[in-house]
Amino acid sequence: MAIDLSPLISGQTIRIDNHRYDTKFDGLHVHKIMNNNYYNGAEILIPIDTDYRLTFRKLKGKKKLIKEKIQSEINNAFKKDEKATHKFVKEILSGIEMYSFDMTKQERILSLIRFAKSLATVFKLPKYLDSFVRKEIDGKIKSYISEFKDEYGKSTYIFQDIDNKEIIIGKNLNIIENWDDIINKFESYKS
Repeated sequence: MAIDLSPLISGQTIRIDNHRYDTKFDGLHVHKIMNNNYYNGAEILIPIDTDYRLTFRKLKGKKKLIKEKIQSEINNAFKKDEKATHKFVKEILSGIEMYSFDMTKQERILSLIRFAKSLATVFKLPKYLDSFVRKEIDGKIKSYISEFKDEYGKSTYIFQDIDNKEIIIGKNLNIIENWDDIINKFESYKS
């Protein structure tokens, strides 16, 4: 894949999934939470396999400026090379579909590591460090985390949730592991 999505995770955490979000969306999309800047807590829904518009939720402060800045960032990430974006979408969908396949535990782990490494190239992550099972029930892997560490010792994580068929990428492991609680906490800030 020749697409650079690293700006999408700079000071932010994203979740990629293929669920029906609401009555507007039924396809692959990115949820984005802002972590470290003046629009902390904002969530943006970014459809990437359709031409739907971005949906902004929980925005506080200078909403128009925030929307313009994020729209520009998304256009730069996904609209520059539509062939690369299409290839990325196909790879994500294949990776998520792979979660449904019946595999031995070892095959599942190898598959999850390969998929994480493939995603890492798109997000320009540093060298692969380690992976571990986050949750296992009755011998079946339910979630898996891969860690990528840069030369300064800072980590970026790729969390794969097999049951919910979603991927969360970011630098803050606390946000990654508590995504749903964070989203629910800010539910009253819908814009």
